[in-house]
Amino acid sequence: MFIKIVGYIWLGMGIILLIRPQVLKKRLLKKGLRRLRKLFALLALVLGGLLISIGFKFQGILPKILVILGILGIIKGFLLLNSKSSDALFNWAAELPLTYFRIGACCQIAIGIIILSL
Repeated sequence: MFIKIVGYIWLGMGIILLIRPQVLKKRLLKKGLRRLRKLFALLALVLGGLLISIGFKFQGILPKILVILGILGIIKGFLLLNSKSSDALFNWAAELPLTYFRIGACCQIAIGIIILSL
């Protein structure tokens, strides 16, 4: 049930960002880096947990790879909280053209559909 809710949220946010990518760009420029770092760390932790839970539901080699990716995502989430290089990453992302934000929104929609289908 929780996975379906997260899938719908991902799908909805992807559609919103596909229609209005300047919203994300303005947020990147407006918000403080500390708060953004916490949000992206939380996102990495949640996605890591989702990948682990999906990996344990199914049998085979692909779900085990998902578990490994989930563990790596959780580790990356904890490392992102303390990383000074994340400041440079956020500054770089804020300067990208809107086309890249639309491509990211399409990827987010695809991930939302994959989460809902599993």
